[in-house]
Amino acid sequence: ADGRLNLYKGRYSEAETRYEQRPAVIEAVKQYASVAAKHGMTPLELAIRFALSNPCMGKTIVGATNCSQLDEIVRAAGEGSLSEAVLT
Repeated sequence: ADGRLNLYKGRYSEAETRYEQRPAVIEAVKQYASVAAKHGMTPLELAIRFALSNPCMGKTIVGATNCSQLDEIVRAAGEGSLSEAVLT
């Protein structure tokens, strides 16, 4: 909705073709969102917390288009790593 690819159509042509809405991609996103919802999280929170749960990742690099996205990222990071129950 308010992500860079939607806000600035045409400026990120490589990414737009890479992430075009193919049926398999749409289904994968639906399943990912379902996993997040099952554990009471947004897809963004699941992604941030998954990255923070990986001991091989020294840093997690994020980007926000607006302040509300940044707030959600900071809140998700504040929740910390995922539990083993979510990871398995």
